[in-house]
Amino acid sequence: MSEVALLQLLAEDPDDLATLAVLADLYADRGDPRGELIQLELAPPSADNTARKKALHKQHDAAWLAPFARIAPDLRFGFVRGLVGAVAGPADVLAIHQRTIATRAALVHRLTLAPARDLTPWRGSPLLARARALTIQGGARRVAAWDALGPLPHLRELVLDAVALGADDVASIVAAAPTLTRLVISAGRLNKGAEMPLAGLAHLRELDMPAYHLGPSFGQLLGAFTQLRALAIAGSDLTDDGLRALLPALATVETLDVRGSVSGAVIPALLAALPVVRELEIGTASTPSWGDAACALLAGWAGATRLTRLHLGDAGITDVGARALAGAPNLANLTSLVLSGARLTDDAKAILVCSPHLAAARIYAGDRQLARPPAPTSRASPTASPDGRPSTRTNGPRRTARRTAG
Repeated sequence: MSEVALLQLLAEDPDDLATLAVLADLYADRGDPRGELIQLELAPPSADNTARKKALHKQHDAAWLAPFARIAPDLRFGFVRGLVGAVAGPADVLAIHQRTIATRAALVHRLTLAPARDLTPWRGSPLLARARALTIQGGARRVAAWDALGPLPHLRELVLDAVALGADDVASIVAAAPTLTRLVISAGRLNKGAEMPLAGLAHLRELDMPAYHLGPSFGQLLGAFTQLRALAIAGSDLTDDGLRALLPALATVETLDVRGSVSGAVIPALLAALPVVRELEIGTASTPSWGDAACALLAGWAGATRLTRLHLGDAGITDVGARALAGAPNLANLTSLVLSGARLTDDAKAILVCSPHLAAARIYAGDRQLARPPAPTSRASPTASPDGRPSTRTNGPRRTARRTAG
């Protein structure tokens, strides 16, 4: 298949990894460095992989991006899986050049409008119509004409950063992008009731809405979501009633952040509602004894064996809670343990870092990472045993057997 045909297939479906692999082989056979770059993007991540990608970009980016840089100096084009697939810039400049980009950069499917004030020029945009990912930055202001987004039949990811939203705005977004699987709304403002149209996105797989004080009704709304894999709603003030209403939606959640929304009374029910969670962030300082009680529950929770990250935030944890975590075999798979609000003695910190169950975890207490003691130096040296297998002999003083007179 020709390069032109392969690129056309990728323009129609940027997630077609099989076609992308064929294109990578085509480029590699020609000696085109883009082939190696795409192959590295498709390979499992590693330190060597990352270093080689950086070297390729440093050597070739100027040439690869030159045809796109001529479109407009204020626009920044970027790479997605080794091909030019992203563009960012002021919304008004992008709007002026959107048809040129749609023609000359046929693989671009990730857009960042930064900042945006009025979406009217984007009505009927061919560039938006093919977008898979869209970021809109509003500078903490209201953005006009959300209804101009029109149908976005391919959009999977939407990030709204520093945007003020009303209920009508959110309703327009939901209507325009029925295929969304990931939604991030951060650092902005939601007018009263603006979250309610989100009920139309009950198929979302990822929702990230930190620090919006929405109350128990938000928990009731999210309780009807059925496909969530990641949920981050720290600081939502759900209260116990709102969190209990949310519990049915947590059956599929693998990453959960409900810091500031959990009281000690709800923790047992919360843990029971998390059959597949791997990353868990909870924490509040509302009850002084809450943190130690949570540590005891987590230490005995069978589901803790799945956890790779545990963040207990400012939960008022003392040495009692630290000892419970250090003695928990269920936490052996942790790679990160964060106790940001803990007030621990040096003895408790030592118990944490010396725990065999937490040996694989980076441990943070207070505002710093706890240093682990240096590994002991072995004085043993390998020697060969009579059967050829290595054995160990110490280099210390030899002990000589005493002979006794017979």
